[in-house]
Amino acid sequence: MYWAARDRADHGTDNWALRVYLTKTRDFQTFTTPKVWIDLSSDTNNADGPNAIDTTIAKEGDTYYRFTTSDWATIIDTATSLDGPWTRKVDAGTDAAHGLGDQIEGITVYQLPNGKWVLMG
Repeated sequence: MYWAARDRADHGTDNWALRVYLTKTRDFQTFTTPKVWIDLSSDTNNADGPNAIDTTIAKEGDTYYRFTTSDWATIIDTATSLDGPWTRKVDAGTDAAHGLGDQIEGITVYQLPNGKWVLMG
């Protein structure tokens, strides 16, 4: 399971950021200790801000695609395992150059019966 939560980007400061956290479970009764899964607070390429929210994942073949919105920008990462390592394919601020509209939130993706993928936000 994963979720976004706001906490201090720099402990002991007023610098707040939204990060995506991850925990694992097989029975929804016991869970692993939550860990930070996506943290953009130190991402110098993210001119729109440090927040990571609205993450969704799709898998095609052996590749996972992770779509994350960050203060109105879209970030796309890929990996062959949900545990990573994740490789950035589309960075915040370059999303429009990749055909993604500005100010998208709540991204979801799904595959049509003909094999084409749809991204909505």
